[in-house]
Amino acid sequence: NTMLEAELSKNDIKPRLLGHWGTCPGLTLVYSHLNLLIRKNDLDMFLITGPGHGAPAILACLALEDSLSPFYPDLTRTKEGFGKLIAGFSTPKGFPSHVSAGVPGSIHEGGELGYALGVAFGAVMDNPNLIVACIVGDGEAETGPTATAWHSYKYIDPAESGAVLPILHANGFKISEKTIFGTMDDKEIVALFSGYGYQCCIVSDLGNLDHQLAAALQWALAEIRTIQNAARSGKPIVKPRWPMIVLRTPKGYSGPKFLDGKPIEGNYRAHQVPLASPTSVPEQFKLLKEWLESYKSWEIFSPNSQLLELIDQYLIPPDPCKRMGQRKETYDTHYLVDLPDWNNLAVEKGDDASETKCAGAFIRDIFKKYNQRLSHHFLMLMLSFIGILLRLGYGPQTS
Repeated sequence: NTMLEAELSKNDIKPRLLGHWGTCPGLTLVYSHLNLLIRKNDLDMFLITGPGHGAPAILACLALEDSLSPFYPDLTRTKEGFGKLIAGFSTPKGFPSHVSAGVPGSIHEGGELGYALGVAFGAVMDNPNLIVACIVGDGEAETGPTATAWHSYKYIDPAESGAVLPILHANGFKISEKTIFGTMDDKEIVALFSGYGYQCCIVSDLGNLDHQLAAALQWALAEIRTIQNAARSGKPIVKPRWPMIVLRTPKGYSGPKFLDGKPIEGNYRAHQVPLASPTSVPEQFKLLKEWLESYKSWEIFSPNSQLLELIDQYLIPPDPCKRMGQRKETYDTHYLVDLPDWNNLAVEKGDDASETKCAGAFIRDIFKKYNQRLSHHFLMLMLSFIGILLRLGYGPQTS
């Protein structure tokens, strides 16, 4: 009964409930608007989800844009495919509760907080047409790696690399209390990130959230293009101020509001499973039933429904390669390095030879083999690799 075509019963509920709800509304909101931005501007873009414990949001968006079926043929954008996805979530036969390596479009493990922003900046290096949006949760933003990673734009040359669009999702709470960023007002937020070197746009008008976020993303794209176009025309902006967005929404927005007189929405209690005992506590079952039925999920695949048609017509990029779950940068970039045979450069035991000259000859052969396709990052990797081999006693032998 995954689409609630029949009235919800306690037998429909899994015996063990796993997952994190609090971050999911914000992730769904951002993912949807990024799809709109891609479609309107024909962008090469994908998303890195720092609060990857919100896997239900990402998986739902991937299912709606039909980015699961190319990798998992049984997870089609049909009632049957959705049923398998929902029934299998957080079970041994399905996706885990965190965005993991097996989730299409993912290049980092979303449960280990702190590394999303650094990974995003690494992804755009030497990819001049790529924009990586990176959602940073305000709990993750308290970690040391994230605090350092805000400076990573200083390593980006806009003439030859892409851009990162950081989106700080400030929903105010982490697993058990307020976040540091949740205690900061807008002036403090702007002052902090201006000091880091960013232009900061705050999205917080809940009554006008969609329009405000859409406008903020279009503004951010225009700022990125201004910086890149200046650098690529030979007139780079000195110390460009890259854009970032701060999204303020209540934690668990649109979910259950109160339980036992205590707040859930806009509180740390929304972080994980807000209704943890619905099969044994009647009040929780009542709230869960009202919550799930409010989505009217049974209408998605009804004969008269136009929901999927409208999503395809106005939101989803028509070219599958442009969809964030099917970007080749996220799954098709690994290849084995085909190095020249170093045995051809070996010397006889007992002979004198220069390590530097032998290593230089090896590097020369690499350049001959790869010609112009060899990037400077790859060269630095090879130099490091050769240095390690020489220290370990491998490669062309010396006396």
